[in-house]
Amino acid sequence: MYYPHYQTSNSNFPILSKRDISVIAERYAREFMPEIVEDPQPFNVDGFAENYLGLQLDYQYLSNDARYLGMMVFNDTDRVIVYLPDADQAEYMHADQGTVIIDCSLLAKKQEHRYRFTMGHECGHWVFHRSYYGYDASQLNLFDTQLPYIKCRESIEYDCYGFTNKWEDSKWMEWHADHFSAGLLMPETAVHLLLNRELSGNSSEQRKITLVSERFNVSEKAAFLRLQELGLIQQPGK
Repeated sequence: MYYPHYQTSNSNFPILSKRDISVIAERYAREFMPEIVEDPQPFNVDGFAENYLGLQLDYQYLSNDARYLGMMVFNDTDRVIVYLPDADQAEYMHADQGTVIIDCSLLAKKQEHRYRFTMGHECGHWVFHRSYYGYDASQLNLFDTQLPYIKCRESIEYDCYGFTNKWEDSKWMEWHADHFSAGLLMPETAVHLLLNRELSGNSSEQRKITLVSERFNVSEKAAFLRLQELGLIQQPGK
């Protein structure tokens, strides 16, 4: 099994660039599904989570309005809050360490792209944030307030938050997880291979986006952002 090496702070917080995350995500993709870099295709993200990382998959309503799409549980807990539609109320439930909870709203057929990206995102939290976010439950006391999980909102528009040196750790963790999911579902080598095999050098940007979206089973927005990150389409305003 692959164990990535990267720089961390004194508190075990990952210090990662986009390039670092892309390389690590592709290494995981190659380890679990090596054929993806020779024959670009949808990555089996559920199988990766369950059979490679050893995570438990669960499906609950995490809110009454789908504001939360996923959750990564780092330690056994009885404090996970879920919503019960039939009773129109929230309640606590138990979840074991290493449980990924996906909001039930993403099980709808038209939500497949968002489901796949969310699952990859939660895997990113497990890969990068387990050491930072986890703790020894036997050493907790009644006054500890740290939650044993990360609960992820629908989306974060990072450019709206100004300079990154003002970001809190929570925003960096979402940034890490988003880039991991993109790199896992669309490995850089596979993206280059796909475009070189199937498109001419003067193909439109929309054609590139559509091809990547269809071949890797991701949304056009995710494909656009990944191609932009890899320098394969123009940045806005250029």
